[in-house]
Amino acid sequence: MLFVGLAPPAVVLSSFASSSMMTLLGVFALAAMMTSSGLSNRIFLWLLLKLPNRPLWHQVSLILYGLVLSTGTPSANNRIALMMPAFDDMRLGLRLAPRSANVTALFTATFAGAFLFSSSLATSKSATISVFGFLPTHLQDDFGGLFWLSAAAFSTLVLLGCHFLASRWVFRDVEVAEVSRAMLADRLKLLGAPSMAEKVTASGFVLFLLGAMTTSVHHVSPAAVVGAVLIYLLVTGAMTKNDLQKNVDWPMIVFLISTDCLIKVMDYLGLTAELAQSLRGMSAFIHGDTYRFIGLALFVVLLLRLFFPIPAGMLLSAVILLPIAQSQGIHLWLCIFVITVFSDIWFFRYQITPYMIAVNAGVTSVMDERAFLRHNLLMNGARLLAVLGSLPLWSWMGLV
Repeated sequence: MLFVGLAPPAVVLSSFASSSMMTLLGVFALAAMMTSSGLSNRIFLWLLLKLPNRPLWHQVSLILYGLVLSTGTPSANNRIALMMPAFDDMRLGLRLAPRSANVTALFTATFAGAFLFSSSLATSKSATISVFGFLPTHLQDDFGGLFWLSAAAFSTLVLLGCHFLASRWVFRDVEVAEVSRAMLADRLKLLGAPSMAEKVTASGFVLFLLGAMTTSVHHVSPAAVVGAVLIYLLVTGAMTKNDLQKNVDWPMIVFLISTDCLIKVMDYLGLTAELAQSLRGMSAFIHGDTYRFIGLALFVVLLLRLFFPIPAGMLLSAVILLPIAQSQGIHLWLCIFVITVFSDIWFFRYQITPYMIAVNAGVTSVMDERAFLRHNLLMNGARLLAVLGSLPLWSWMGLV
């Protein structure tokens, strides 16, 4: 685009100098340190030792592990890659039979831990960070942190409840199995005392959470908070130059920022205005009705997700739906949140990269894929239920 003169450099490369770039870089760097320092593995082993030694609680431990990762790792791809070794260790430690209900339920919990909390926080999904860049700066500060967490709380609880209900219905033949506590204690003992890198990463993680969730109090942008955490990791020596170059998911960062640049070029050329003009009939259909807008959002997101992966599908959905929401008096946060939730709906393997990562790791040879897909279909419906069920809360918060 730059070489053929479609738009000036200030437009084509604008996203590389945006707050979204700093946010993505800082969050991905923190996620890389959680893995390379061994902090995430230590947290998981500690959870297993503290929770009851029963199949349900084994699943809960994996989901809680995913929740911890979701607060600092904005990519479900990275989260599932981190959680698959934990799933394999637990499966082998429990000596579960291949394709049994126990194994399938355990993997379903692993997948839920990596994927279910994608909409719970503004930083749990890399594409959400990019979509936030479409909003004015003051709105970005208002909609993140504790605001997002509280507004998404009921939806998260609905998804969690539906997950356990669906698991109980689909995996009715789960048998009692216990993991060796002695083995867990030995593994935790082998890790030794927390290293300097773990301590710095843990403190940086806490600073990031506190800073990002209290933006409305101190009015420091999330990008500045996570940028300060990145500097903290580098200055203390916990993260080296080599770590920054090799452990950070640079391809994903460049992909997201480049997609954002493409959309800004479309806006510069007037294509987004033309697109909004062509969808004026849909705007008239909505008449400011939230339920109709949610139905339209579901249709648009599912249609785009048939052809695009989650990040691109979310960004394109935002380009289409945000102008409609603004013209119809629909709260912009509600529009972004609905896009975030509905983009997690999938029906085919090619639509969901985290599952493909698990498939490539050989999970289909040890679990019952049909049962897992039945569970996923139920969770697809649960996502719509979570959005509709949250409307009373959003009405109370003044979002509807």
